[in-house]
Formats: sequence, C-alpha cells, structure tokens
Amino acid sequence: MENQKEQQQSIVLLIIFLLALATRLLLAPFIPGYVTDVRCFKGWADQVAKVGFSRFYSSDMFVDYPPGYILVLYPIGKIRLLFNLDFNSPLFLLLIKLPSLITDLATGYLLLCAARKAKLNFSLSLLLILYLFNPAILINSAVWGQVDSFFTFFVLLSLWFIEEKRFPLASSTMVYALLVKPQALFFFPILLFALLENKNWKAFFKSVVSGLVVLFLVILPFSWGNGIYWLIQKYQGTISSYPYASLNAFNFFALTGGNWVEETHPFLFLNYKTWGYIFLLTISGTGAFLFFRWKNPYKIYPLSFFLISSIFMFSSKMHERYLYPALILALLVFVYFPHRRILLTYSGFSITHFLNVGLVLLYSWYNVFHLSRYSPYVLAISLSNLLLYVYALYAGFHLFQNKKPMTSKESQVLSP
Repeated sequence: MENQKEQQQSIVLLIIFLLALATRLLLAPFIPGYVTDVRCFKGWADQVAKVGFSRFYSSDMFVDYPPGYILVLYPIGKIRLLFNLDFNSPLFLLLIKLPSLITDLATGYLLLCAARKAKLNFSLSLLLILYLFNPAILINSAVWGQVDSFFTFFVLLSLWFIEEKRFPLASSTMVYALLVKPQALFFFPILLFALLENKNWKAFFKSVVSGLVVLFLVILPFSWGNGIYWLIQKYQGTISSYPYASLNAFNFFALTGGNWVEETHPFLFLNYKTWGYIFLLTISGTGAFLFFRWKNPYKIYPLSFFLISSIFMFSSKMHERYLYPALILALLVFVYFPHRRILLTYSGFSITHFLNVGLVLLYSWYNVFHLSRYSPYVLAISLSNLLLYVYALYAGFHLFQNKKPMTSKESQVLSP
C-alpha cells in the first residue's frame, strides 16, 4: 500500500515537471525576450564556435560575461553552424534559452530533494514545486532569455554542499557560479563563514585547492595569448561599466529618485556610491554576526536570503533581476522553517519581482531601456519592495529567536 502511494506521488511529480517543461518550450521559441541580452548571447555563441576559446576575448566584440557561461554557449553555437540554423530562427532562440530552462527544472528538483530531506509532507512539497510555474521565474528564462536560473542553480548547489559540510564541492560550485556571473560574490561570505566555523584547516585547504582547480580549468582555454590578468580586467570592466545608483532595480535607491542616476550623484550629504559601500559593509558585518551567533544547522538559507535581498535593496549598480535568487532561497528557508511569514515573503517578492522585470521587458520592446526615475511604477514598486524587506526582517528575527532546529513532526504544520 505504501509503495503504491509512493508510485502515485512520483507520477504526479513527473506530470508536474513535464508540464513545467512544456510551458517553457511553448514560450521560449516565440517570445523575442530582452533583445539586447538575447542578441549578445547569440553573437557570443556564434563567435566562440567560429574562433574558439583562445581568440574569443581578444576579438573586438563586446563581451561583459566571464568565461563560465561562454563554455555553455560554445556547443550551442556549434549546433547552429552544423545545422545552418538561421540566426533569427525560433529554434536558435530556443537553444539560447535552453540552459536556463533546464536549470529551472533542476532547481525545482533540488527544492524537492530538500523537502524530502526535511521530511515535509507531500502536500507541502507540491506547494513548493509550484515554483516552476511562478511567473517571476518563467519571465526570466523562458521569456526574457536571461541566465539567472543557471547561475542561481550552482549557488544553491554550493549552499547544499555547505549544509552537508562537503566544503571542497561547495567551493568548486561557488567558484563556477562566479565564473558565470560576478553576483556570486554576494554569497561567498556564507562559504567563508562556514569554513571558519568548521575549524577544520584541512577542509579549508582542500576547499581552496578545489576552487582554484575549477578556476584554472575554466579559464585555461581562454587564456592563451591574453596575458595573465585578462580575467581580472574583465571583471573590473564589467563592474565599472554600470556606474549608476540603480539600473531599473526597484530598490531603496530607486525610491529616492536614483534610477539611472550616476552613483556619484549627491544623496544625503554623501553620494550613492559611498552609501552603497556603507550599506554593503553593514550588511556583511550583520551577516557575520548572525552566522556565528546562530547555531541552527540550516541557517545558511535565511542568511543567504538576507544577504542577497539586503544587497539588492541597498547597494548601487543593481539590475532589476538581481533579486531573483531570493525567491528560491525564500522557499528553501520555508523547507526548514515552515512559517506562514516565509510564504508571505516569497509571495510578495514574487509579485514585485515579476512587476519589476516585466515592466523593464515591456518597455524594452518599445526601445525604452531607462525607466524614468520618478515614474509612479518605479516609486510604487520600490516602496513595496522596501516594505516587504522590512517584513522579511521581522520574519527572520523570529527565526533567529527560535534557535532550536525544527523537528520533522513540527515541520508538517504551517506555523503562524
């Protein structure tokens, strides 16, 4: 009887994942997405397939991505050349979006594994898997054509390995995430704090070595003829190319009229850039304090949520999509701390993130890429995000107060 029940549950989950895949396959080939980003990914895939790795970054083509994702684009470009696919064909567009579609599903599976590990009941697991149909998730990969789900998946893998104290694997996956997108730096403090708390210098050394091995293996094919410091220069160039308080990110700086305003613009006796550094130091210090004071084994998920949501809200140079990892992290927090407040936080940020990304995407189709700093949409959604952030801090404070890990029996009930 128990085996039959498990088989039925497996069938239900399989159907959900197939529907999630079908939804993405129906959307991805026929919606052009954010044209600038998609055009870049297509061009990079085509270029790396034609000239190879060592000549890719030495060409005159604009490239602001590190090599981690260029490796993924390489076989896509080769497929286009092999089958002579039209550059603007729906099939090539689908191939460009495919890595993010796959990691959408992989993230859903990781979430399901976490739910089973925490011994959540099947009904709650189904509720979590609806993440796959969250419009805020679909719009990023299947519609926009961005790679935030790809990058986020490797960050989540790293956090999973940290939780299991498999630190060399955690270091490897976090370094690869960094080689896909620089935003992985936001999560590196969690890995560092966990290694320091573990107080195992052998594990620390192995983690450093494994991270360096991944770094070496990924950048080596691109490094011939490009000098020693090309990767550092690439990151510096990428970061310095967006010197604005907010880049359509509906956050605290946008609420103060800082959208697409130079970060050197005065704000409250200083400037946005200086305030960003002050906030970043405050966020990092608070994160370190909470990490070493909180003894819960699953603290890495709420603290990761705290870091990414805080940095999005109060740092300069934020894009509209940088809140994306907070959504899945909120659900992982819920897995181990099943309180209604967490679901409300997830739901609220899902709505505001969808509206933020959706408005930017919609305006881009009319060749408007910089939303007005005093747009009522920008100000209203920015204020909503700030209120949601305060509510998330309130919910997190209650989690921190309850230092005892939740038992499997307690996890079957949605706590108030």
